[in-house]
Parts: sequence; structure tokens; C-alpha cells
Amino acid sequence: MLKNTLQKIGLTDKEAQIYLASLHLGPSTVSAIAGSAPKLAGL
Repeated sequence: MLKNTLQKIGLTDKEAQIYLASLHLGPSTVSAIAGSAPKLAGL
């Protein structure tokens, strides 16, 4: 999974979740990204 690849290059679990949520949502507020990150953790 992409999340595992991000972790292999040095991101923490939470950093990878936030990064993936940001990519998925595009321009968004911090609260929207933070709220979506746990839901997208399985990507």
C-alpha cells in the first residue's frame, strides 16, 4: 500500500495518514484533513 511506502521513506504513521488525506481532499482546511486522515488510513 502507499501508506507503507511512505513509512519506508521515513514518514511516521500519522504523517502518512495526513499526507494521503491531503492528496485525497485537495485544498482544504486543517480540520477537514485531520478528520479524514483516520478514515483514509487503509489506502
